[in-house]
Amino acid sequence: MATSSFGTALVCTSQFPFLHFSISIKGSDIKPLNDSEHVFFNVDGKVLQIQSLPVSNFLSDQERKGLDDKAILAAHRDWESKFLEDLLHKKLTLQSSSEKLGNGSELLLWGYEMPQGMDSDAKRQLYLTLVSGDHLLLLNSVVTATVSESVARKFLLDTVATLKISQVPINVKELQEAIRKGNSP
Repeated sequence: MATSSFGTALVCTSQFPFLHFSISIKGSDIKPLNDSEHVFFNVDGKVLQIQSLPVSNFLSDQERKGLDDKAILAAHRDWESKFLEDLLHKKLTLQSSSEKLGNGSELLLWGYEMPQGMDSDAKRQLYLTLVSGDHLLLLNSVVTATVSESVARKFLLDTVATLKISQVPINVKELQEAIRKGNSP
């Protein structure tokens, strides 16, 4: 994971095996959060997590046969929410809506209220997921006392709208140099 400043945007380039993409994170105060296992940012007081995983983590090749992206996204939501329920020891009530990216890609925006009794500033978790080949890309943000659901939702949708998938690995040094010269990625 490499990051570079670009005016009021941070360009986050990820080189997960077999999934290469860049995404612009727009904000005036962007800070990576210290988490060695996950990619987290604080963007003007909003949390942003970026993850990628192979579809095979939650669907076998046989289960995936004949499924469209909407069905794959729903299968991931169900798999992820079961994991979260086991982690939190609470039943979650999910809310989901389908969206489309400008290029026609299917998106699933889903979330849940944080269970009662959790010692956290988070009131609600929001996830935005999309399928890219054999991988799933997940963006996560949090609703808090200072970040409304509509603000968090718009933030996720605006961020994913900048997504650029590459079929080849991204040369992070070249991208950083282009940004330093004032060229948009």
